[in-house]
Amino acid sequence: MKAPKHLIHIGYPKAGSSFLRAWFAQHPKLFYQDGGIAGFSDIYELVRAGASKESNKYDYFVTSSEAIAVTNVFAGIPNTNFGFKNQKFNQQGDTHKLCMTLHGLFPNSKILFITRGFEAFAKSSYSQYIRSGGIHSKEELLGINKKEIKKVKKPKFQQILQAFIENSNATKIPDEYIAYLRFCQALYSEENATQNGYTPKQFLEDFPKIQAFILSENSKLEDYALTHLSDIQKQMLLEMKQRNGTQFRQQNKPKTTPQAQQTKYNSYNDIIRLYRQQFGEENVLIMPYELLKENQKRFLQILQERLGIETVAIELGIVNPSLSPQDLYWRRWLSRGLSQFSSILHERIFRFFYGKYVQLLQVGRLDIFFSLLKRIAPNREMEAFHLPESELNAYKGEASLLKHDPLYQSYLKEYLLDD
Repeated sequence: MKAPKHLIHIGYPKAGSSFLRAWFAQHPKLFYQDGGIAGFSDIYELVRAGASKESNKYDYFVTSSEAIAVTNVFAGIPNTNFGFKNQKFNQQGDTHKLCMTLHGLFPNSKILFITRGFEAFAKSSYSQYIRSGGIHSKEELLGINKKEIKKVKKPKFQQILQAFIENSNATKIPDEYIAYLRFCQALYSEENATQNGYTPKQFLEDFPKIQAFILSENSKLEDYALTHLSDIQKQMLLEMKQRNGTQFRQQNKPKTTPQAQQTKYNSYNDIIRLYRQQFGEENVLIMPYELLKENQKRFLQILQERLGIETVAIELGIVNPSLSPQDLYWRRWLSRGLSQFSSILHERIFRFFYGKYVQLLQVGRLDIFFSLLKRIAPNREMEAFHLPESELNAYKGEASLLKHDPLYQSYLKEYLLDD
C-alpha cells in the first residue's frame, strides 16, 4: 500500500478556485469533495476508506478552500453584514495561526497557491461581493464619497508646518515636505481621510513628492518625525522607508505582532514566505491564474507534472464567471432595496431574513427575476470597475517573489513587476 499524500489548495480568492474544485472532483487520481478535509466529509468516511481498497488508487487526498490564504470569520456561512449600510469589512482572521495549525496536522502536505493580478482580483472580488448580497458601490467600498468630499473643509496645515520650520531652521519648506505632512495628517490620522478633505486625486498628485521625500537621505525627516508624529504615523513612515531600503532611527516604536508582519492582506510575498517557511519551498506550488485563463490545457498539464500524477485531459470550460455589468446593477439594486426595507426590523430578524435572501442569491434561485429586469431595462448597467492609481500603487512590491518565476514572465504587468 502506497503512503497517502495530502494536497492543500489554499486559494487565492477569485483565482480559479471554483474551476480547480471541479477539476479535483473529476480527476481519477485525486480524492476530493467540496467542503471536506483531505476529501473526507467526516471521520466515519475516513474509517470506511481505511477498510476499503478503493482509496489505494488515489495519489492525493485534497483539501481546498480559498479562505485559507486570507482567513475570514464568515468562511463558509452567508455574510449578512454585507446587507448593513455601515458594515465593517475588516473581518480577517489569523492567517499565521491557521498555517501553523495546518502544518501541525499535515506537516508533509503539498501546498497549491494560485495568484491573480491585483486589479483583476479587485474587479472579480467586487463581482463576488455583489453576488453575495453586497449593497455598496465601488466608490463607497474604496472610501470615495464625492458628495461628502465637496462638503468637508480642507485641513489646516499652518500650525504643523510652522512647527517644522521652528525645529528645522528652514526658511522655506520644500513641496516634498508639505506633501508628506499632508499625507500623514490626512491619511494616517485617526480621523477619516475624507473628513479631512484628502481625496484620492490629491494623493496621486502628492505621491511622487512623497516618494522623493521618503528616499531623501539628507532630509531632516527623522528629527521631525520623532518630535511631532503620532505612533501610528511613525510606524507607517518606518514601514515605507524600510520598503525603500533606507534607515530610520527608531524611538518609541509601537509594537507589532508577528501576525501583522507576516500576513498583510493582499501581500503575495507574505503568504508565500509563510507557507514556504513551514512546509518547505519544494512543497509550495505557485501558479498564475492568468495562465489558466489564457491556456487551460497548458495550466493543467504543468500542474499535473508538478504534482507527479497521471496527465488526464479534462475539459471544464468557464466555471463561476464574473457578473456582467447588467447583473451587477440589478443585483445591487435588489440587495440595496431589501436592505433598506429590512433595516426597520430587529437586527436578529434582519440577519435571518437577509441571510435567506443571500442563500437564494448565491444558488441562482433569483436568476429568472434578474433576466426579466434586464429585458425590461436593458440599458441599466454598472460602469466598468477600475482601481484608482493610488489604490493600485499600494500593491507595488507585494509580489516581488514572483518576478523571476518562468510562469509569470508574460504577466509581470498584472503584478506591477514590469518596471
